[in-house]
Amino acid sequence: YSIEFKHEQIDSLIIKADKKKIKQVIYNLLNNALNYTGNNKKVIIKLVNMNNFYRLMFINSGKTLSKKETDHIFDKYYRSKKNHQRNIYGTGLGLSIVKQILLLHNYEYKAISEKGKGTTIYFDIKPN
Repeated sequence: YSIEFKHEQIDSLIIKADKKKIKQVIYNLLNNALNYTGNNKKVIIKLVNMNNFYRLMFINSGKTLSKKETDHIFDKYYRSKKNHQRNIYGTGLGLSIVKQILLLHNYEYKAISEKGKGTTIYFDIKPN
């Protein structure tokens, strides 16, 4: 597997957050991206300055999900019915845990899937 980290020049970013919980969010999103990546086995993590907030994106090149699937991806026990390249292990709770943590932090989040580009899951970090 290949993991690529892209970021703009960011000198420092100070946020008020539960460090342990945000680490859990990052772990779950990275694990999800690795589980559902495509044949190229590449995952991109991208941090983008959006002027008044930062967007942390986890991008995989796996199969495209429908709008209905991306609408439910954060639901408890939800899993796409599509075939994947490797066996997926887990409880189906990872993204629902991510959702709950991000809601507690008032962070916006979303899953976007584009044909030929895979799936991106992101959340927005509001600096203090």
